[in-house]
Amino acid sequence: MTQEIPVLANSIKQMMQRFDNLERMIVSHIGVDKDTIKCLGDGRILDNQDLCDILNASKRTIQRLRSEKKLPYHMIGRKTYYKESEVMDFIKKYMTVSE
Repeated sequence: MTQEIPVLANSIKQMMQRFDNLERMIVSHIGVDKDTIKCLGDGRILDNQDLCDILNASKRTIQRLRSEKKLPYHMIGRKTYYKESEVMDFIKKYMTVSE
């Protein structure tokens, strides 16, 4: 068992290096720094899973809202992102609070 720990540590180190390399490739491809990816202009950006969790909705519902042009979105490569400020505007406009 003690022999497995160095092997596991080495595997984790290699994975982290690959993530770092991937991040550098993405940043160079889209032409912005990595802090901008997490925070664009006036706030954070969210991915589909973040939005599903926030709205308590399925991925299909999120896709339908995009198709109906109710929910603004941005594509970076093949991945869809949402500006937090635009999501908040969407919530104010289309979602009601039940009492």
